[in-house]
Amino acid sequence: MADPPRRGLSYRRHQGRGGVAAGARRRATFGGYLLAALAWVAPLHCPAQETLFYADFRPMMMGADAQAERLGYSVDIVVEAARRLGRDVKTEYQPFARALRTVAERADAIQVSVFRDPVREPRFQWITRTHNEPIAFLTLAKPIDRLDDARALATIGVERRSGLDNLLTSNGFTNLERVSRPQINAIKLEAGRIDAWAAGVNAATWTWRDKGFRLPLVIGAPLGARDVYVAAGHEFPKDVAARYAQVIAEMGTNGDIDAIIQRYVAVSD
Repeated sequence: MADPPRRGLSYRRHQGRGGVAAGARRRATFGGYLLAALAWVAPLHCPAQETLFYADFRPMMMGADAQAERLGYSVDIVVEAARRLGRDVKTEYQPFARALRTVAERADAIQVSVFRDPVREPRFQWITRTHNEPIAFLTLAKPIDRLDDARALATIGVERRSGLDNLLTSNGFTNLERVSRPQINAIKLEAGRIDAWAAGVNAATWTWRDKGFRLPLVIGAPLGARDVYVAAGHEFPKDVAARYAQVIAEMGTNGDIDAIIQRYVAVSD
């Protein structure tokens, strides 16, 4: 005789198939909610599109102890360009030589401030010039506008092995007092221990204010100027570099770069 049908088993199997379908629907619904949630949260945690590296060359780059809102005007210029482009960037301090190596090797890094020279030239793509750094003689009396006038002075302060040291030495100057840091020359000029200070104008002006000196600096006619560039490695996307170049050029034309620089170097009366 045949066994009677096992309806309970048949029912449970039927319910099992329905349970599988329902479970799949629930999982699909949950998956949709999860994807929607991730789509909403992801923009809050997306990684930076590039890192902006800066070193210690004040006030262009304010070094490792810089405050977040005052990293140096070269940093501020590129950060503002990134904001206008809608780029998500972060800033990072590294000593200058290491920063150049890092930028040259990475496809997502920018050096915010660097002078071009024959050694550096092939290592980078030079995104754009931001501004130039004028050099001059600074005094507390009448301006020194010519090299011949400076030769007649008793003493001129200069940073050892700097571009100005090389320039003046190659022009036969024998009245140079060399120091290791610009702050020392500022102190010596304010105390009357040197007659003039040969320096980059922006760096000298910032240092003077940072030391709290009240006597007005007299700036002579520029002896020259060096262009400052934003640079990246050759793997950095060329289209992004071109967009940075365009925005920074616009900032230079409309006066925004000069305004950023003046926030650091303007001396209050």
